[in-house]
Amino acid sequence: EAAMSAFFDITPRIKSRRILTLVAEANRIVITSKDESHCLKQLCDMLVSLGGYKLAWIGPASLDDALRQDVTYVAGATDFLQDPLSPWWESSEGADDGSPPWHNTLQTVDDLSKHPWSDAQRAHCSAFDMRSSIVLPLDLNGRDAIIVVFDEVTFGFDETTVAGFQQIVEEIEFGLAHIQSIHQTEVALHELTVANHALQVAEGTLAESEQWFRELLANSSDL
Repeated sequence: EAAMSAFFDITPRIKSRRILTLVAEANRIVITSKDESHCLKQLCDMLVSLGGYKLAWIGPASLDDALRQDVTYVAGATDFLQDPLSPWWESSEGADDGSPPWHNTLQTVDDLSKHPWSDAQRAHCSAFDMRSSIVLPLDLNGRDAIIVVFDEVTFGFDETTVAGFQQIVEEIEFGLAHIQSIHQTEVALHELTVANHALQVAEGTLAESEQWFRELLANSSDL
């Protein structure tokens, strides 16, 4: 009798489950964070510890004077960033205002070993098991930033995963806008409280002055 076996690739299902978990956790981070720094640091930590990515970092969407990328929040294989590395999304054709050509664009690299870098840069990625990457634009309340994530497998950022990361970015942007709104409200309330207190003090001082003036007039009449 002949035997027949069937094999199913469950990788897409696993990736889908992972990205749904990350989206849910990003939502929790947004809800529980009280400031931007705490939120973004937790996001990087979550992508590495829960998502299993090799490296995740957030920085401004601009290069410094030496054409290197600044990193503000980071988690994972941070030693990878000790060796200066040209941004893999870098191009010689920038915008008129000096901003990089990848400004506000999502980009993925499916196989970093085949990216048109130098041999040294490709070797650097290989040494840290960096096989694929994604760069996502992030609006930090009017400040342009990027999220950069590395995976240890090639083609780690398929269509489903990219869509999930875009949802994570939307969650973070909405949450940070809400945090800023709350902070602005708290500042306005504090300023109003201070102004009311100053008004009460002024009114009290005015009342004391009026009382002193009435008493002075009364005493003057007695003379």
